[in-house]
Amino acid sequence: EFPAYQYTISLLYRVFGWHVELARVVNLALYTISALSLFWFTKKVFNSSGIAFFTAFFYVFAPGSIFFLGHAIHPDVFAVCMYLISLTTFLKGKERRKACWLIASLFSFSLSISTRPFMLIGLPAYLFLLWTMKSAYWEYLLYIFSSPLIYGFWKVWQLGFKSADSSWENWVLDGRK
Repeated sequence: EFPAYQYTISLLYRVFGWHVELARVVNLALYTISALSLFWFTKKVFNSSGIAFFTAFFYVFAPGSIFFLGHAIHPDVFAVCMYLISLTTFLKGKERRKACWLIASLFSFSLSISTRPFMLIGLPAYLFLLWTMKSAYWEYLLYIFSSPLIYGFWKVWQLGFKSADSSWENWVLDGRK
């Protein structure tokens, strides 16, 4: 996993000193951005502020969300935030037809996957959105091939370090040996 979340928190520790509250502030900021992105995305997709409000409401008060907001200092909050930002910027890009929004969407989606690789499960949502918007085939290929890009570069970079042990990433499948 690419440690973007950990780098963000460590940068704050370096600037302000070690205070666990800083990690909580980062979580709160990411959580707020996630809720706002989810609200905007849902409002655009369903063309309803009511549905968007309830979607964001249930997201904010879901037990898992409360756990990650208040108790866990864990990169899942960052990954979900980047995914929701990528969906929002995707729709902005389609709406405004500007490449900067598409690039922001691709980058944040790739960053989400590199932070927590299981976020690749969100790729079908993009494929569905591309299909419903009657997008060009190159857009499908762009999302399919660029989504794991940061993670791939991170893994290739790690190969240069003999002491880098990423075997722990497979512990779910075969246990730690």
